[in-house]
Amino acid sequence: MEKQVHPPKMGAIGTNVPKNTEEKEEDFLETIFSRWRSGKTMRLTDFAIETGENKAHLRSLAKRLVNHRYIEMTEDVITLTDIGKIRGKECMDRHQLLTQFFQMVSGMTEEEAEKDACRAEHTISRAAMEGITNFLIQGDVYDRSYSNMDLSLFFDPGDYRMAMDIYEIERRSPRILAKEWDLFEPYACLEVKDGRSLFRLRQKESGNRISLWYRNDNRWKQAASENGEREPLTLDCREINIHVI
Repeated sequence: MEKQVHPPKMGAIGTNVPKNTEEKEEDFLETIFSRWRSGKTMRLTDFAIETGENKAHLRSLAKRLVNHRYIEMTEDVITLTDIGKIRGKECMDRHQLLTQFFQMVSGMTEEEAEKDACRAEHTISRAAMEGITNFLIQGDVYDRSYSNMDLSLFFDPGDYRMAMDIYEIERRSPRILAKEWDLFEPYACLEVKDGRSLFRLRQKESGNRISLWYRNDNRWKQAASENGEREPLTLDCREINIHVI
């Protein structure tokens, strides 16, 4: 009789990926830096007791940090190098800032936020980290660009009016409003329904009626028509910017 083998139970998305060696190195360096800054002893035995990690495993990570010149080791004693102090502080700063950010945007407890920060801090880019830091310190935010994103992720079912501009597509210095902009109401209507979203432009009642084309599934289609017999020329194209709020 064959023994049935069951696949391992999967947890929630984002919780299944084990830490790689580089992530464990950074965690250990952060722990070393925190202990050094607190003026505590720096013996490998102390770290094993404090973290609950196997001493042999910590020794293996310590050897890698020695190779990176972040620490020096004499038997059981660890000493941070100058570059190790810099890198250790970077690790701690990322961890603390991300913990604050996750609490602010999600309402997590500090313990919950720290767990997520401990994973995100190893992979987040410098540009993203700088943006989060500026947001936490000064409240700075940037314009967001949505490309093929379903806005029902952000909005409850309903209709929303949002400011809209139509620009000449090739003219950016300075930006030039297209002549067609005068034919439309200065807003677009975002419709959210059944887990989908779409924008509708409203032509002015007094304006000349025009036929719009749009790109969908890599094909050009004419508004209010499923078939278009020709593709529009580049000079006929316009850029529509909608200010999502």
